[in-house]
Amino acid sequence: MSASNELKSHLDNSSLNQAYQFGSTYANCSGMIKRKRRILFSQAQVNELEKRFSKSRYLSAPEREMLANELHLSPTQVKIWFQNHRYKTKKALKDRIKMDRNVYENY
Repeated sequence: MSASNELKSHLDNSSLNQAYQFGSTYANCSGMIKRKRRILFSQAQVNELEKRFSKSRYLSAPEREMLANELHLSPTQVKIWFQNHRYKTKKALKDRIKMDRNVYENY
């Protein structure tokens, strides 16, 4: 079974409706405002997103559209995931460099 078919099979079997959703309500001066629910990605979706990220940190609009269709996500969700992942990898690299400097200075 190809990776794409395996992913599709897993997504179909895992029932994307079982994804955890978080929503909250908060108050402001004009009353209660309901926030948009947060959808967590399935492990299969995250694995595929990370695999694509390792190949390329940026996706063109057509690539994003195709990946979104494969993973049953919106193109906006894929775009935001890539933006967040770029930020996280950049921050992790900075933290690692900072830690290495501290180790060297304390040596």
